[in-house]
Amino acid sequence: MLLSATLAFILGINQIHRTDADNKKSDEKHKVERDSDKLQIAGLNQTIETEIKNNETQYARHQQELHRLQDQLSDLKKDIATEELRKKMTALQGRLDKALVPTPTAVLEPSFWTIEKFVEPISETTVKLGTANFATVEFYVFNKSDVVALNGGVHLRICMACKFAKEPQEFHKIPGSPDWDRQYDFQHIYPHAGLQKLSADIIPPPGSESFQIEVMAVCDTCPPQEPRKFKVNVHR
Repeated sequence: MLLSATLAFILGINQIHRTDADNKKSDEKHKVERDSDKLQIAGLNQTIETEIKNNETQYARHQQELHRLQDQLSDLKKDIATEELRKKMTALQGRLDKALVPTPTAVLEPSFWTIEKFVEPISETTVKLGTANFATVEFYVFNKSDVVALNGGVHLRICMACKFAKEPQEFHKIPGSPDWDRQYDFQHIYPHAGLQKLSADIIPPPGSESFQIEVMAVCDTCPPQEPRKFKVNVHR
């Protein structure tokens, strides 16, 4: 009887030790998982912080990356059980949601010059060829948005068979760019206002009745834009 009781006591102690060991292993496993979650959150937080800063000046370029981070955040939230980590994830989600709100941008419209109120871009004009065999082409850029266009440039490209009769006033040639490219820099264009009249004296291809130019306006507060094509008819 005493032997049976002693064996039962020993077995009970062993069971307690095994249970304690199992609980300890489980706690250690959960701690490792929590530490892993914290590291993932810290990494996401740093990445989101970088993307939000970049997004302020390069909105369109970073929206796709922010959406990808949002998907990662949603997946991670499903696996997190602790209240502390859930609160951190919720705060992080709020910052990410704020960054994903579309940022207003300036919208610049190149056009041939007109003294009339801007309605839509004028993409075709006729100019008289002077005695010096060049055409003076006048154009400008209008900001049709509610956002100030900041730190921008107007890129002018004449046809490859064309030549500049002289350097366009206030334009400059970017080092390494082709001979038919010039750029004009500006600091700002206010909402619903136009840049001053710009002009270029262009020698068209011999015997041509028309030629094309391209104008592209860019700025720090503008979305990416493609060059706009404009047709110049020559009156000889």
